[in-house]
Amino acid sequence: MDIYKPQFSTENITQRIKELLAETKDEDSLAIFRHEFVGGFDTINDNIMAFLLEDEAWGRIPEKTQLQYGRRIQEASQKAFNSIDELIRIEKKQMKEKDNYAQRMLQDIINLGILLPSTTKIPNAKNLDQKRKIKLQVIDDFTAMLFYTYNRLFAENYQTKQYYLKSDIETIYILKETENKKENRIVMYAPAKIARIRTKVDYCTNVLVPLIKNIEEHGFNPENDSEDRLQNPDLYKYFKIETDKPTDSKGYLTITVKDNGFGIKKELYEHLFTKNTTRKQDKIKHGLGLYGIKLFVEKQGGIINCRAEEGKSCEFSFTIPYTEKRNGMYIQ
Repeated sequence: MDIYKPQFSTENITQRIKELLAETKDEDSLAIFRHEFVGGFDTINDNIMAFLLEDEAWGRIPEKTQLQYGRRIQEASQKAFNSIDELIRIEKKQMKEKDNYAQRMLQDIINLGILLPSTTKIPNAKNLDQKRKIKLQVIDDFTAMLFYTYNRLFAENYQTKQYYLKSDIETIYILKETENKKENRIVMYAPAKIARIRTKVDYCTNVLVPLIKNIEEHGFNPENDSEDRLQNPDLYKYFKIETDKPTDSKGYLTITVKDNGFGIKKELYEHLFTKNTTRKQDKIKHGLGLYGIKLFVEKQGGIINCRAEEGKSCEFSFTIPYTEKRNGMYIQ
């Protein structure tokens, strides 16, 4: 299955948006809903802007055809962002108008997907300098996660009343695998042993994917590299997902997402799960991801916490309550 191809229709979008908006009872939940839909586009845009930078000091200037291709991705990404954002904001408008927005959103997502993965489709990719190859890989990674999220939300063949976290995590691993050498990746996924658990709600889309995006965007922020680890040319950046395996017939299963990054600054760490905690200027658009994750986990009866130290690794752990253990599977 092409991971850059939507598996849903205009009708799927309209119906699901209607259902999701009906579940958003206040401004907070609407803001979180919007954030998870379009949050990844900021990172995509930042990296395509860096790729297009015509500055010899930054790296070898791309060829004309490469710059043209990069601008096509930039334009397609901005159109997709605009159409998705507009659709979320029209909950009070008539269904006919929603259909038009949904049709535009689907076409814009399709047009973006046609250009991906950029690392293989851009002309003369082998001639690019290493910095720009990494920027393209970030774009491919984040768009792959966005397409996965949208398919989970809208595609009928993805819809289910039961979710299997182990297979979902394995799917994420497949999304992170490419033919590129590891040094071209922003962050690698280190496989780990995962317990089998069946849940009633989608922890993958609502918790794991946002946590992974957070690691890729902030986990290796040079500002936090207090021990100058970036100076090591062999630095291997990774994150991994682990679960414990409790023996009780009912209780809580703990899921841990950890990286070997540069941690979190103390002033942010103390308010990590508070709304609008971010270093970015626009606190209306940003600072909602971890806050939204916390609300989701707690709504299901679990808890979430973080252990981090500036310059060192970061570890997020959350719990999923289970009511029984059957044939080696934990059941929510």
